[in-house]
Amino acid sequence: SSSSSSSSSSTRPPPPVVVSSSVEVVIVSGVNVRSGPNGEADVDLALSKRAYAKRRGYAFAFYVADTFNEALLANSAQGGKALPWEFAKILMIADAGHRYPKARWICWIDADAWVNPRFAALPLTLWLDDAPRDRLAILSNFRGLNTGVVALRGGPRGRAFVAAWLAVARSGLAQCHPHDQAAFQMLQLWHLNGSHPEERFPFGFDCRKTPKGNCGTHPNGEPSKHWSCIPLWLNAIKRARPAFSHLNRHHQDIDDGQGLPDNDRPRVRRPLPKQRYPDVADVVDRGDANPEIAPFYVATENAERPRLQCFRCVKGLDVLEQYPGKNFPRKNPTTDRDGWLVDHKGQHLFYRQAFRSQSDDPERPCFVSNKTVTHFKP
Repeated sequence: SSSSSSSSSSTRPPPPVVVSSSVEVVIVSGVNVRSGPNGEADVDLALSKRAYAKRRGYAFAFYVADTFNEALLANSAQGGKALPWEFAKILMIADAGHRYPKARWICWIDADAWVNPRFAALPLTLWLDDAPRDRLAILSNFRGLNTGVVALRGGPRGRAFVAAWLAVARSGLAQCHPHDQAAFQMLQLWHLNGSHPEERFPFGFDCRKTPKGNCGTHPNGEPSKHWSCIPLWLNAIKRARPAFSHLNRHHQDIDDGQGLPDNDRPRVRRPLPKQRYPDVADVVDRGDANPEIAPFYVATENAERPRLQCFRCVKGLDVLEQYPGKNFPRKNPTTDRDGWLVDHKGQHLFYRQAFRSQSDDPERPCFVSNKTVTHFKP
């Protein structure tokens, strides 16, 4: 009987234990069961996040993604086919939100991301509490509405937002890379389009997999050649350009942060930023479209804080690098604080060589030379 009990508990997550005491922030992460060097690295990276949480007095919730296999199947609307394991992230965040109902923020950090010890004294609220009260999802300024680090507001409103995120995933409309992030992108476009429930593909964003394995279709109906939905989201943002007031007039209206209904909000006028981005979609990822993307919010670096998330910063702990991770440069290099709090896929700094990449295409954001091997520094 002990064997059957063990088998059952390994496939089904236990019911959440509700923590009644209030906590400011819950850091959430999780990963699939893996063995060998990858498994050891998973432990290292989890301990980095746990140490930061302990230092700041935050709760830390770590999950094994495999325990959500039954839930992924139960939440799928795709003819009995389970949702891809990447969608377990949404279930982990949802579980943490119910486990800590009094938390102000539920902050997810990807398994392959870690906290910069140089900035570990800085609280996450330095980034999160700047967001207006009507914002439910806070991200860093990286490409594609990246959910490698994403904070969801605690309480009923935040839990309802996560439920909507899961509903998009369950609908089968986000079938391609980046999976949970693609569902997040669709939810953002849906809100931008006025939250019309009959609109299944807001601004033409289609992230379904084609019979040939590509993602989505072009607006003209031809099959897409993309392997990921990130460029499709960028194209949808370009088509949504009229929805962004700050792209279409000389001044933009800014929410004053009071979280009031749209018609009641005092509005503030300010000039457009001096930068003119090569890609108009960057206005969302760089935080310049924050007034138009509620309930989302992009937290950027400023004089008091560095960037929240850097992608593959591998040259040191103090400098925000544009490459190899294709990070945006600081908009105000003379005043914005340099560096980053969380490094995503930047294990070069403490392992001798990088992990094998999921891609051998240098144009893809996760590229690492396929000649590298995974092993630890002695």
